Amino acid sequence: MEILVPVSGGKDSQACLQLAIEHAGREQVRGLFCDTQFEHPLTYQHIKDMQKWYGVRVDTVTAGDVPSKVRKYGRFPGGGARFCTEELKIVPTKKYAKALAEELGHGFEVWYGM
Repeated sequence: MEILVPVSGGKDSQACLQLAIEHAGREQVRGLFCDTQFEHPLTYQHIKDMQKWYGVRVDTVTAGDVPSKVRKYGRFPGGGARFCTEELKIVPTKKYAKALAEELGHGFEVWYGM
């Protein structure tokens, strides 16, 4: 595996996934979906569909849920308070990538579609 692509179900990450596959081949690409447990049902379906369409593995990590974080911090996330992004996406992605690199015995590129 050469490239990890975090996917959200949106068009930018899907385009990035497609470009990574075109660049390195599907066997060298893996997707990662960070589940906030607050996604629309169509998002979950789209992640499953992308696995089928592109023939790639998309792993899912979960580090809690948005409603719990809102209760914990007593406010909704926003531009100045990105606790949901940090705790539900960035931190789990870093942990996953570290564990994956240790499992594979080598590093890899992470491609973000933004």
